Amino acid sequence: MNSKSPASKPQAQIRKEIRQLRSEISLEERSILSRTILDRFLVSAALLSESKTPLKVGLYRPLQFELDLSPLESLFKQKNYRLCYPRVVSNEIKEIEFVDMTDSLERREDWTVGSYGILEPALHKTAFEPKQLDLILVPGVAFGQSGERIGMGAGYYDRFLPLATNALRVSLIFDLQLFESLDQNELDQPVHWIITEKREIKTPYVQEWAQKRGLL
Repeated sequence: MNSKSPASKPQAQIRKEIRQLRSEISLEERSILSRTILDRFLVSAALLSESKTPLKVGLYRPLQFELDLSPLESLFKQKNYRLCYPRVVSNEIKEIEFVDMTDSLERREDWTVGSYGILEPALHKTAFEPKQLDLILVPGVAFGQSGERIGMGAGYYDRFLPLATNALRVSLIFDLQLFESLDQNELDQPVHWIITEKREIKTPYVQEWAQKRGLL
């Protein structure tokens, strides 16, 4: 973890430095770290299995050098969760929506290559209302120990997350992406739960969210 707060650094510089560090992780090490982080999450998130109704989960297809979440697809599907993925609605106003792709994971015709070169739901697939999502796996570049988050800079998630008022926001990241604290802009949206290969951080909202669903 980065022990020194980068509060004095512009967000663009933080992004550049963390992306460089992340790119230096070898493919083999990234695979090992990804597995460790996912395992930690699954152990800590065992309470999710107590949900009386299948959760609607927002996932994402990773960009280069990001954590690989694909192992979660099959595990979540076994639990009858609904698996939703983001689709860019507008590049101009940086807007995304989430689409239920549970029954389309292997159907190539239900996916299309998006603006950033990653697969996203095809236009003929119907989007979910944001309030229907129970849990969202949120990507990002840098994070603080109070849930602060710096994304890639476009603000897609920062605009979407306030609409998903019932969702628990979880970020699975490499420990090198975690700082003691981060300055935030007015638009920046925090997350509730951070897990790295070394530690996890839960904000009070995690317990509140679980209690609302009778999981505690």
